[in-house]
Amino acid sequence: MRRVVLRVGRRASAIMLAITTILAITATSAAATDEQSSKDASPSSDLFRADERGALARLKLAQSSPQPLAAIVYADINCYNVPFMYVKDKGWGVGAQANKQVDVYRDLFIDGQWWKTTENWPWTSSSGSWSTSTGEHATLIGSARYMLWVTAYYEATGSYIGRATDYCDM
Repeated sequence: MRRVVLRVGRRASAIMLAITTILAITATSAAATDEQSSKDASPSSDLFRADERGALARLKLAQSSPQPLAAIVYADINCYNVPFMYVKDKGWGVGAQANKQVDVYRDLFIDGQWWKTTENWPWTSSSGSWSTSTGEHATLIGSARYMLWVTAYYEATGSYIGRATDYCDM
């Protein structure tokens, strides 16, 4: 009986290794396809103006150098009008390299025009997750669409991690 268990265990290990290899090859080829399609895309002209060079430059860099198995970046923005108008925004991510410092840009836009940028340098945890502090921004502009772009890079190498967007309406 013990021989049977050992043989089955070895076969199961070989099967798992084969499945893992196939999945890795599939993910790499899918990422290469995504990389090609992202090079063909161009930013929408209604989201950026020519004078927002920093945000536009980060977008172009992000499109030109994605990682094959990129981590996931999240963006969250909320609009409030009690007792005054303000916006709360936050960026976070998972699946990044463990214990690395991250350079995070949170670009805020009002109706497609750049408003302000917040830069943070959080460290990833041992599991690769990270988070920025929550930003609170008072505003006098009401009845507008607020958009947040969160773009993350590894601080030491400048390598692109990922980008996410979110929006809210006042």
